[in-house]
Amino acid sequence: MMHDFQLTETHAVFMDMPIVFDLEAAINGSAFPFKWAPENGARIGVMPRYGTADEVVWFNVDTCFVFHTWNAFHDPMNAAIIHLDAIRYPTMWANGPGDFGQQGTPTRFTIDTQKGQVTTSVLGAEIVEFPRINPARQGLSYRYGYSIGGDGMSQIGADSPPAMRNVVKHDRETGNATLLTVAEGQRLDETIFVADENAKNEDDGWLLSYVFDHADNRSQLLVADASTMKEVARVKLPKRVPHGFHGEFVRDK
Repeated sequence: MMHDFQLTETHAVFMDMPIVFDLEAAINGSAFPFKWAPENGARIGVMPRYGTADEVVWFNVDTCFVFHTWNAFHDPMNAAIIHLDAIRYPTMWANGPGDFGQQGTPTRFTIDTQKGQVTTSVLGAEIVEFPRINPARQGLSYRYGYSIGGDGMSQIGADSPPAMRNVVKHDRETGNATLLTVAEGQRLDETIFVADENAKNEDDGWLLSYVFDHADNRSQLLVADASTMKEVARVKLPKRVPHGFHGEFVRDK
Protein backbone atom coordinates (compact mmCIF):
# COMPACT_ATOMS: atom_id res chain seq x y z
CA MET A 1 0.00 0.00 0.00
CA MET A 2 1.67 3.19 -1.19
CA HIS A 3 -0.22 5.86 0.72
CA ASP A 4 1.72 8.96 -0.33
CA PHE A 5 4.50 10.12 -2.62
CA GLN A 6 6.39 13.35 -3.23
CA LEU A 7 7.72 15.52 -6.03
CA THR A 8 10.87 17.60 -6.21
CA GLU A 9 11.53 20.07 -9.00
CA THR A 10 12.87 17.24 -11.17
CA HIS A 11 12.02 13.89 -9.57
CA ALA A 12 9.25 11.78 -8.06
CA VAL A 13 9.88 9.97 -4.78
CA PHE A 14 7.98 6.78 -3.93
CA MET A 15 7.83 4.76 -0.71
CA ASP A 16 7.43 0.99 -1.01
CA MET A 17 6.86 -0.18 2.56
CA PRO A 18 5.51 -3.40 4.05
CA ILE A 19 1.76 -2.94 4.34
CA VAL A 20 0.46 -5.47 1.80
CA PHE A 21 -2.88 -6.68 0.49
CA ASP A 22 -4.07 -9.79 2.37
CA LEU A 23 -5.99 -12.00 -0.07
CA GLU A 24 -7.04 -14.46 2.63
CA ALA A 25 -8.49 -11.68 4.76
CA ALA A 26 -10.35 -10.32 1.75
CA ILE A 27 -11.82 -13.73 0.97
CA ASN A 28 -12.94 -14.00 4.59
CA GLY A 29 -14.78 -10.69 4.34
CA SER A 30 -12.39 -8.32 6.07
CA ALA A 31 -13.44 -4.69 5.70
CA PHE A 32 -9.76 -3.71 5.50
CA PRO A 33 -7.71 -6.58 4.04
CA PHE A 34 -4.18 -5.29 4.57
CA LYS A 35 -1.45 -6.52 6.89
CA TRP A 36 2.01 -5.69 8.21
CA ALA A 37 4.61 -7.83 6.39
CA PRO A 38 8.09 -6.77 7.58
CA GLU A 39 9.71 -9.63 5.68
CA ASN A 40 9.03 -7.60 2.52
CA GLY A 41 11.43 -4.89 3.68
CA ALA A 42 11.17 -1.17 2.89
CA ARG A 43 12.63 0.98 0.15
CA ILE A 44 12.40 4.42 -1.42
CA GLY A 45 12.28 4.89 -5.18
CA VAL A 46 13.50 7.93 -7.11
CA MET A 47 12.36 8.54 -10.68
CA PRO A 48 12.72 11.50 -13.06
CA ARG A 49 9.41 13.39 -13.05
CA TYR A 50 8.83 12.61 -16.71
CA GLY A 51 10.56 9.24 -16.61
CA THR A 52 9.29 5.68 -16.83
CA ALA A 53 9.13 2.74 -14.45
CA ASP A 54 12.41 1.46 -15.90
CA GLU A 55 14.14 4.59 -14.62
CA VAL A 56 13.16 4.17 -10.96
CA VAL A 57 16.20 3.69 -8.72
CA TRP A 58 15.43 1.92 -5.44
CA PHE A 59 17.18 2.54 -2.11
CA ASN A 60 16.69 0.17 0.82
CA VAL A 61 15.82 1.67 4.21
CA ASP A 62 15.24 0.23 7.67
CA THR A 63 11.82 -1.40 7.90
CA CYS A 64 9.16 1.18 8.72
CA PHE A 65 5.96 2.69 7.41
CA VAL A 66 4.99 6.19 6.28
CA PHE A 67 1.46 7.44 5.71
CA HIS A 68 2.12 11.13 5.10
CA THR A 69 4.93 13.46 4.07
CA TRP A 70 5.67 17.17 4.38
CA ASN A 71 7.89 17.69 1.37
CA ALA A 72 10.79 16.49 -0.77
CA PHE A 73 13.53 18.69 -2.22
CA HIS A 74 17.09 18.65 -3.49
CA ASP A 75 19.78 19.76 -1.10
CA PRO A 76 20.68 23.38 -2.01
CA MET A 77 24.39 22.50 -1.78
CA ASN A 78 24.26 19.19 -3.65
CA ALA A 79 21.51 18.41 -6.17
CA ALA A 80 22.36 14.69 -6.03
CA ILE A 81 20.95 14.59 -2.49
CA ILE A 82 17.17 14.53 -1.97
CA HIS A 83 15.59 15.17 1.41
CA LEU A 84 12.21 13.56 2.11
CA ASP A 85 10.47 14.81 5.27
CA ALA A 86 7.84 12.46 6.62
CA ILE A 87 6.22 10.94 9.68
CA ARG A 88 7.88 7.59 10.26
CA TYR A 89 6.40 4.64 12.14
CA PRO A 90 8.64 1.70 13.15
CA THR A 91 5.69 -0.66 12.54
CA MET A 92 2.04 -0.27 11.59
CA TRP A 93 -0.94 -2.58 12.20
CA ALA A 94 1.34 -5.32 13.52
CA ASN A 95 -1.65 -6.63 15.52
CA GLY A 96 -4.25 -5.94 12.85
CA PRO A 97 -5.73 -2.84 11.15
CA GLY A 98 -7.29 -1.64 14.42
CA ASP A 99 -3.86 -1.28 16.05
CA PHE A 100 -2.93 2.40 16.28
CA GLY A 101 -0.52 1.87 19.16
CA GLN A 102 2.55 3.06 17.26
CA GLN A 103 3.91 6.59 17.43
CA GLY A 104 4.83 8.60 14.37
CA THR A 105 8.03 10.62 14.56
CA PRO A 106 9.01 13.55 12.28
CA THR A 107 11.88 12.13 10.24
CA ARG A 108 14.07 13.22 7.37
CA PHE A 109 15.16 10.57 4.86
CA THR A 110 18.28 11.87 3.12
CA ILE A 111 18.74 10.07 -0.19
CA ASP A 112 22.23 10.28 -1.67
CA THR A 113 21.65 9.26 -5.29
CA GLN A 114 25.38 9.19 -6.03
CA LYS A 115 26.41 7.00 -3.09
CA GLY A 116 23.26 4.89 -3.35
CA GLN A 117 22.34 5.17 0.31
CA VAL A 118 19.72 6.68 2.61
CA THR A 119 20.29 8.08 6.08
CA THR A 120 17.61 9.20 8.52
CA SER A 121 17.49 11.94 11.12
CA VAL A 122 14.79 12.82 13.64
CA LEU A 123 13.32 16.29 13.04
CA GLY A 124 11.64 16.67 16.42
CA ALA A 125 10.29 14.92 19.51
CA GLU A 126 6.65 15.74 18.77
CA ILE A 127 4.30 12.85 18.02
CA VAL A 128 2.16 14.28 15.21
CA GLU A 129 0.27 13.46 12.04
CA PHE A 130 -1.23 15.07 8.92
CA PRO A 131 1.82 17.13 7.86
CA ARG A 132 1.34 20.21 5.69
CA ILE A 133 3.45 23.09 4.35
CA ASN A 134 2.92 26.29 2.43
CA PRO A 135 2.07 24.87 -1.04
CA ALA A 136 4.32 27.45 -2.69
CA ARG A 137 7.30 25.57 -1.22
CA GLN A 138 6.23 22.13 -2.43
CA GLY A 139 9.21 20.42 -4.04
CA LEU A 140 11.55 23.19 -2.86
CA SER A 141 13.61 23.77 0.26
CA TYR A 142 11.38 25.12 3.02
CA ARG A 143 11.51 26.32 6.61
CA TYR A 144 8.07 25.77 8.14
CA GLY A 145 5.93 22.67 8.44
CA TYR A 146 2.58 22.22 10.16
CA SER A 147 0.79 19.24 11.67
CA ILE A 148 -1.63 18.28 14.43
CA GLY A 149 -0.80 16.45 17.65
CA GLY A 150 -2.61 15.23 20.70
CA ASP A 151 -2.75 14.83 24.44
CA GLY A 152 -0.86 11.91 25.90
CA MET A 153 0.57 10.98 22.54
CA SER A 154 3.36 9.01 24.19
CA GLN A 155 0.71 6.60 25.47
CA ILE A 156 -1.57 6.13 22.49
CA GLY A 157 -4.19 3.47 23.04
CA ALA A 158 -4.10 0.46 20.77
CA ASP A 159 -7.74 0.76 19.78
CA SER A 160 -8.06 4.46 19.05
CA PRO A 161 -5.93 7.40 17.91
CA PRO A 162 -5.08 10.18 20.38
CA ALA A 163 -7.25 13.21 21.05
CA MET A 164 -5.87 15.77 18.60
CA ARG A 165 -5.87 19.15 20.38
CA ASN A 166 -2.65 20.80 19.17
CA VAL A 167 -1.83 22.58 15.94
CA VAL A 168 1.95 22.36 15.65
CA LYS A 169 4.30 24.63 13.71
CA HIS A 170 7.72 23.12 13.01
CA ASP A 171 10.68 25.41 12.32
CA ARG A 172 13.23 23.41 10.33
CA GLU A 173 15.85 26.15 10.73
CA THR A 174 15.81 26.30 14.55
CA GLY A 175 14.33 22.89 15.35
CA ASN A 176 11.67 24.52 17.52
CA ALA A 177 7.99 23.60 17.63
CA THR A 178 5.19 26.03 18.53
CA LEU A 179 1.78 24.78 19.64
CA LEU A 180 -1.71 26.21 19.51
CA THR A 181 -3.97 24.13 21.79
CA VAL A 182 -7.76 24.00 21.72
CA ALA A 183 -9.89 23.45 24.82
CA GLU A 184 -10.63 20.18 26.57
CA GLY A 185 -13.43 18.37 24.82
CA GLN A 186 -12.52 19.81 21.44
CA ARG A 187 -10.89 17.80 18.65
CA LEU A 188 -8.97 19.09 15.63
CA ASP A 189 -8.97 17.88 12.08
CA GLU A 190 -6.02 18.28 9.71
CA THR A 191 -4.96 21.88 9.28
CA ILE A 192 -4.29 23.50 5.91
CA PHE A 193 -2.20 26.53 5.02
CA VAL A 194 -3.77 29.42 3.11
CA ALA A 195 -1.21 31.99 1.97
CA ASP A 196 -1.64 35.73 2.38
CA GLU A 197 -1.85 37.14 -1.15
CA ASN A 198 0.56 39.89 -0.03
CA ALA A 199 2.96 37.45 1.67
CA LYS A 200 6.58 38.46 2.11
CA ASN A 201 7.59 35.49 4.24
CA GLU A 202 7.00 31.76 3.93
CA ASP A 203 4.72 31.68 6.97
CA ASP A 204 2.60 34.72 6.04
CA GLY A 205 -0.86 33.22 5.92
CA TRP A 206 -3.47 31.36 7.91
CA LEU A 207 -4.01 27.86 9.21
CA LEU A 208 -7.55 26.52 8.90
CA SER A 209 -8.87 23.49 10.73
CA TYR A 210 -12.25 22.09 11.66
CA VAL A 211 -12.75 21.70 15.40
CA PHE A 212 -15.42 19.38 16.80
CA ASP A 213 -16.76 20.44 20.21
CA HIS A 214 -18.27 17.66 22.33
CA ALA A 215 -20.01 20.25 24.53
CA ASP A 216 -22.65 21.13 21.91
CA ASN A 217 -22.06 18.39 19.31
CA ARG A 218 -21.20 21.00 16.68
CA SER A 219 -18.15 21.94 14.67
CA GLN A 220 -16.26 25.20 14.26
CA LEU A 221 -13.75 26.45 11.72
CA LEU A 222 -10.59 27.56 13.49
CA VAL A 223 -8.53 30.29 11.81
CA ALA A 224 -5.02 30.91 13.14
CA ASP A 225 -2.25 33.29 12.09
CA ALA A 226 0.45 30.95 10.76
CA SER A 227 3.26 33.38 11.59
CA THR A 228 2.32 33.96 15.24
CA MET A 229 0.38 30.72 15.90
CA LYS A 230 -2.38 32.77 17.55
CA GLU A 231 -6.06 32.08 17.02
CA VAL A 232 -7.72 34.95 15.15
CA ALA A 233 -11.25 33.65 14.51
CA ARG A 234 -13.77 30.85 14.98
CA VAL A 235 -16.66 30.27 12.62
CA LYS A 236 -19.41 28.41 14.48
CA LEU A 237 -21.15 25.92 12.21
CA PRO A 238 -24.80 24.82 12.60
CA LYS A 239 -23.97 21.13 12.99
CA ARG A 240 -21.19 18.61 13.27
CA VAL A 241 -18.84 18.11 10.33
CA PRO A 242 -17.65 14.46 10.27
CA HIS A 243 -13.93 14.05 10.84
CA GLY A 244 -11.92 14.06 7.63
CA PHE A 245 -8.64 15.14 6.11
CA HIS A 246 -6.69 16.04 2.95
CA GLY A 247 -8.19 19.24 1.57
CA GLU A 248 -6.77 22.24 -0.21
CA PHE A 249 -7.83 25.77 -1.09
CA VAL A 250 -7.19 26.64 -4.77
CA ARG A 251 -7.56 30.19 -5.99
CA ASP A 252 -10.25 30.81 -8.62
CA LYS A 253 -8.41 32.04 -11.72
